[in-house]
Amino acid sequence: DYPLLKNASFDECADLLWAGKLQHQGWSRQHIWSCENNNLKVDHVLRFENLEEDFKKFCIDLQISNESPLPFLNTSPRPAVAEVSDRAENILREFYSQDFEINIR
Repeated sequence: DYPLLKNASFDECADLLWAGKLQHQGWSRQHIWSCENNNLKVDHVLRFENLEEDFKKFCIDLQISNESPLPFLNTSPRPAVAEVSDRAENILREFYSQDFEINIR
């Protein structure tokens, strides 16, 4: 996917995703991995946006010691966050609509 994405704008990336031209499994809809017959088939879902907090709750639920924070591995400098156009947001919301509908416990 890198050759297609390396010089693409965010809108162009959304178009490529919608057109099915991005093949890396990281672009897959996540409900494929986490649901079966529209039912969540995993016990815990940790959201990246809340990873530290969700991981603490996960450890408490499983009665696992959580004495140190999650490490930051393989980090790299990130460019400034780009504005997402309404069009790109609509494409992503439609493409990942079933993922957004997953009922997290």
